Amino acid sequence: MAVFKRFLRIICTRFSPWLTASALCLAGCATAGMENRSSPANVAPHDAVGNLEKTVPVAENRSSLANVALPLGNSALEQDWHTQQVTAGVWHHEIVRYTTDSPTPEWSWRSQPLRTGLALSESLTCADAAAMAVVRDPYPYPGNDEQTYDIVRVGAYQTRAAALDDPEAAFLRDCGYRLQRLNDTSTFDSGPWRINILEVDPAGFQGRMALGLAGGKIAGLEPVTKIAARENALAAVNASFFVLSEKDGILGDIAGLGVYNGQLVSEGVIGRNALILGSGPRNGARIRPYDPGINLIWPDGSITFADGINRRPDYTRNCDNADNASTSVSVHDATCTDEGEIIVFNGYSGFEPDAAGALTLSVSKGGRITTGESDAWSMGDGYLLVATGDRAVEVSGKLQDHDTVQIRTGSEGEEMPTYAVNGGPMLLSGGAKVNTADREGWLLGADMSSGQADAVHRWFNVRNPRTAAGITGDGRLLLVTVDGRQPSHSVGATIRELRSLMQSIGATDAINLDGGGSTTMVVGEAVVNRPSDPTGPRPVADALLVLPPTH
Repeated sequence: MAVFKRFLRIICTRFSPWLTASALCLAGCATAGMENRSSPANVAPHDAVGNLEKTVPVAENRSSLANVALPLGNSALEQDWHTQQVTAGVWHHEIVRYTTDSPTPEWSWRSQPLRTGLALSESLTCADAAAMAVVRDPYPYPGNDEQTYDIVRVGAYQTRAAALDDPEAAFLRDCGYRLQRLNDTSTFDSGPWRINILEVDPAGFQGRMALGLAGGKIAGLEPVTKIAARENALAAVNASFFVLSEKDGILGDIAGLGVYNGQLVSEGVIGRNALILGSGPRNGARIRPYDPGINLIWPDGSITFADGINRRPDYTRNCDNADNASTSVSVHDATCTDEGEIIVFNGYSGFEPDAAGALTLSVSKGGRITTGESDAWSMGDGYLLVATGDRAVEVSGKLQDHDTVQIRTGSEGEEMPTYAVNGGPMLLSGGAKVNTADREGWLLGADMSSGQADAVHRWFNVRNPRTAAGITGDGRLLLVTVDGRQPSHSVGATIRELRSLMQSIGATDAINLDGGGSTTMVVGEAVVNRPSDPTGPRPVADALLVLPPTH
């Protein structure tokens, strides 16, 4: 039997470029020589991995990932690990962790985050009035794994309807308790989990990594599938945080650092790292801080700092940026306003800014300043400047002495990267776990309202769909999705669980990217994960692309 299995593996390895994925599975082969069990009955398999006609013949280089027992749930869970080589130097891994017991999802009432002894005492008193079993769960603070706050859980129900119909629950609702699936908490250890990994080895991959913008512009949203198809990508995942509502700015505006084709298209957020990509895989991927300035340099050598680029003036998603310290730290998923800003627009903006009441200037490539209407900037010829409030007064003063200005973006003494993708919080650095989330926008402050504190708790310490990027010690790029919010398919991950997951698969540096309903992975022409939005893959601002070699 062992000899027969070795024979099958030889067939899989040497002839896989000419065999379909289904043929390989029928032959009993794991496409990278890994164990391959059948999918569990309670976890629906995907219809297809995708049309991979774009792939090139597979080289002899090998994946660095093996059937690692992932640190999700209890150690007794079953785990299926399937690997498919997409092209030379690129692999798609799909992993499922599950129990054959198929536990029924349970519901419980839970308190708000309890950060003081008084709040805990009051919450327990309320729970006692309901005369139900009480469980007290500690959760780590973002930024400090050693410091914890409490969540009190009361009761256990098989269905949401049963929880709502319980007459004792009226006491809990009056005290601010809310319903929660136990599957969404890290105390529930039965899963299931479905994880997808794209592994890119620069030593064998002949293509390149790139960032693709929705519609090629900042404004607007598209599904990852559409971005990937337009760029003829072999594979892709969703990337940056972005503005999802018009009340927060321009739909599709990248909420953090964005560099596209060597040009700054979105300013950064203070305290956050980014995934930095060179012009090709051999230039390497890095995760590190990059804080490019946006400077107006006048003929007399004086410098005026701009507040942002390609966004709605006076609106900053995630609040803090390098030139507008409206808050002491960034605040994730919040929008701060400022009555005085200078915003620069280039040909990647994709929208005409509302300049009512603002000072508007066109600046040619040569630096010549003109007032009045001009759309040359929108076609890549120069820039548009929009200044509001006291910043408009500042620029007006400069115009009395100057009719030219040079606009420079970047970090002094450092070349602008080819691509940069924002994310957060940082998960790993130099092989060690990192928890600086409080400084990156997820501060659970003592003076926060209960609603604000609960939003941080649900984002950080409740299981959600996640997307992450990691880099191994030998320079391989790992793009990871974890499906979530679907109890019978995949429960998702907390940030702490995601951190451990990335470390277990060999990442030494890792960062969380946009997740939730945005979490999407495409291989070939198919979505290989299951996005959580009921309408399917969510339109997003940009995507990380694995592009084929150009000839």
